[in-house]
Amino acid sequence: MESRFARVGHETALKAMLTLVIAVMSASQLLAKLPDQPTEIRVQIMDSRTHRPLKGHKVQITFSGMDGHWYHNAPKMIGRTDSDGTVVFEVKQPIPPIMGVVDWWAYPCSNPEVYSTQTVFQDGVVAHWPSTGISKADKWCTADSQAPLPQRQPGKVIFFVHPLNRFQYAWYDLWK
Repeated sequence: MESRFARVGHETALKAMLTLVIAVMSASQLLAKLPDQPTEIRVQIMDSRTHRPLKGHKVQITFSGMDGHWYHNAPKMIGRTDSDGTVVFEVKQPIPPIMGVVDWWAYPCSNPEVYSTQTVFQDGVVAHWPSTGISKADKWCTADSQAPLPQRQPGKVIFFVHPLNRFQYAWYDLWK
């Protein structure tokens, strides 16, 4: 006799696997362009409290394998944000189905940090911060009530971070 919890666990795993299969299949159909034609992915880094763009941040995007799994030597690209907080990555085809975003010198206030490339290209992504119950993180990452709400744009990821000074970064590095 199967318990209700086991059934829910199986259903959740099945939904996750089905979502991954659909993302991989859809991404390969959506991104079927000429093999060497580059495609732009824009990542905008914004202050989590004020929603203002952050200039000069080192940003990395990392791609999964074409099968949707993460590998040690996964393809990655690194750039710096301009005055608008945006870095543009020229990605060559074929584009893997999943990508992750990292701001090297800031506390990530975006959940999740991994996105379907199909969703990025079709609709764009505006990350968000769900309250965690960790007072310091929630204080750093919860937007001010007056902060403007950014809009999704195809081909763009808007990623929120809490900028760290050198002391905070050293503390954060030891903490994680």
